[in-house]
Amino acid sequence: MHVVCAYLIAGGLLKLWDKEWLRIIGTTALLVVTVVYHGIYNILVSQTDAAALTGYLFPLVTAAAGILISKRFPAENKADQRTVKS
Repeated sequence: MHVVCAYLIAGGLLKLWDKEWLRIIGTTALLVVTVVYHGIYNILVSQTDAAALTGYLFPLVTAAAGILISKRFPAENKADQRTVKS
């Protein structure tokens, strides 16, 4: 769970940090999303039977979806886009 939340924050910050006007609101939004995500996890695992199982599978499914999405849409390499001035 904590790895998934950290990955969400780190990935989001990497995407938003170049845009100065998005730094503060983007960081706040990322923290809100991860707090809500973690809260849903905590509520589900505190239950019994199917709800607890759903809670335990929640981070696994999210991590698997993140891996599939990152393979489907690879990140752009900014170093390749820079032009070298001679």
